[in-house]
This record gives sequence, structure tokens and C-alpha cells, in this order.
Amino acid sequence: MIEIINKALTKSALYRVQVGDTIESISIKFNTCAQRIMLDNPYFTDLYAGCLLYISNINRRVYIVKPADTINSICKELGVSREKLIQDNKIRSLFIGQMLEY
Repeated sequence: MIEIINKALTKSALYRVQVGDTIESISIKFNTCAQRIMLDNPYFTDLYAGCLLYISNINRRVYIVKPADTINSICKELGVSREKLIQDNKIRSLFIGQMLEY
């Protein structure tokens, strides 16, 4: 069960970490990516049961970069602008397995 402590109109929440949670499992629960959770919590250093994490962009879709993907090919496939994809994900370069929100 996902415990959402505070959900605002901006589709964000505070989440209390449960025993056994990982950044990856939390990102899956909220349909976001681990990188976004880490960016949203810049002072976060250790994951432990009971700590609170700010989760933004709930229900945004995630694309996982595959071999031979380019920013342009991803944008075409997802139907999003290059500028928005780069800005939303703070892309400097792509790597296989990278999770991009859109």
C-alpha cells in the first residue's frame, strides 16, 4: 500500500518510506524515475523506513533509453519536443538504461 501523506494539485506528494523500499521501487510506485526522486530531494543521503521523500510529477510516463536511441528519435517516438525532453530531464547526454520522464 502506498502511503501518501500530502497530495497537492501539482500532482506531488510526500511519501513515508516503508521497510524494504528502494529508490527504484518507489519510482515504480509513483510512475516516475529514480533520478527525479533524487533531484527532488537534494539533501537526501540515506534511505530508511520512516523518512519522508518529496515526490513530484506523479503519473508521468517513463521511457528507458535503448541502444541506438537519439534525442531526436526518442522525441519523435514519444511525440514530445526536443526542448521539453531535455529541460524536463536535464539531459547532458544519453546512456542505455537511462530513464526519461515525459
